[in-house]
Amino acid sequence: MGSEQDHDQQVSNGNGPTAVRMSQRTYDELGWIADRIGAWTNAPSVVVMSKHDLEQPQSSVTRLPPRRADNLRDAFQHIAGDSFSARDLGDLESRIYRAFSKQASIFFEEDMFFARAGFGNDSPALIGIATDATRNNIVSEMTGIPENHLRNLTGDDRDWQAAVIMHEARHTEHDAFTSVFSQYSNELQGDRFMIEQYARELALGNVSDTNVPANFMHARAIGSFTGNSDFGHNTGYAIQMGNEAGVQFAETPHSINEDLIHAQIITMQRMGMDVSMDGYIADLYMDFFEKRKEDELAELSGFSREQILQMREGLEAGDSETVALLHNAVSGRNLGFGTEFVGMLANEIADDLREEVRENPENFYEATRISYLNGSYDDHPAGKQFAYEYLQGVRALAPEYFGADVNELIPAPEPRENAANQPVLANTNTLQNAPSR
Repeated sequence: MGSEQDHDQQVSNGNGPTAVRMSQRTYDELGWIADRIGAWTNAPSVVVMSKHDLEQPQSSVTRLPPRRADNLRDAFQHIAGDSFSARDLGDLESRIYRAFSKQASIFFEEDMFFARAGFGNDSPALIGIATDATRNNIVSEMTGIPENHLRNLTGDDRDWQAAVIMHEARHTEHDAFTSVFSQYSNELQGDRFMIEQYARELALGNVSDTNVPANFMHARAIGSFTGNSDFGHNTGYAIQMGNEAGVQFAETPHSINEDLIHAQIITMQRMGMDVSMDGYIADLYMDFFEKRKEDELAELSGFSREQILQMREGLEAGDSETVALLHNAVSGRNLGFGTEFVGMLANEIADDLREEVRENPENFYEATRISYLNGSYDDHPAGKQFAYEYLQGVRALAPEYFGADVNELIPAPEPRENAANQPVLANTNTLQNAPSR
């Protein structure tokens, strides 16, 4: 298969020009979105790839924009002298294409949409796009709800594609995350940017449906509470609570997600599942023993190797005193470990919960509804907020699938105080009041 024509753009986004390259086919399939991607990112250059680009073995879609190519040529000529030729640059571009294609093919196996920042000033950022994605494809991937049960979605497929690409475009400015904390922070920025930018595109007449951002966050809420999404994507609490609470959440994502975990475990127990917080924590520490990392655990905790080995029996039995003794020691000595550990814990619980919800969606909804209304989540206010957003999301997007009564009145949680001891509304109008400038 031969190469196909490329589409190049130079777009001004308020922070300087962005060079955007994509194949002509991708450009045609994206419609108006193709001309707006450059305005949604501050990256100096971006390559946009779709799955069919991977079918072009010699596609030049990842050939560098001229200014970037000149910079690379100058750099290599400085190192290699006059012996560096145009052919050498061509070989370099071919290697870049192969690297981009390999990276994109791996990402496309996991996600319909993705983005990665460039490496250094002369390497373009990468955005991967499923140009044939429908709104039901997108929401099903976010929530785990089968597509045929998503009957309440509004907006056309292009509106939803645009919302997701706005979110991904923000990631072109983010370094690859090295921790669950940085992943969470990046995802929160992506969601906030999507809400703000969607309002601007609505004012321009490019998108048509006003409800897409709110329904996007409903999908986030369902994915978070049912375990369909990972720790880093649990952004709904911060979005719904507004900017001040969002900043607080970004500083302590582990404490907010710990509340979510407690609420999930309460729900799982109400469903009859034999689970506990101590049990999950003990299992994670047991992984150290299974991987023969007793010395690492001793260093993290400050206990001797012999003391750690003595704790193993208590961990295997899920003894709460042993679990608390070890976990408090590890958390107290390693400030960053709290976030990382809660991230691992959240993902471990999500693995168990996700399958249970798929098999018994109505039972899970009912267990959540009863726990919410009878006050079972009251000791974990952020977890209660997550549960409330889940209940609202279900009623908005897929009430029949979960057996939800859309006419039942489910009160919002009581307002509570943020870090500055100022009242924060339990459910703000953040989505409806997104800026339209």
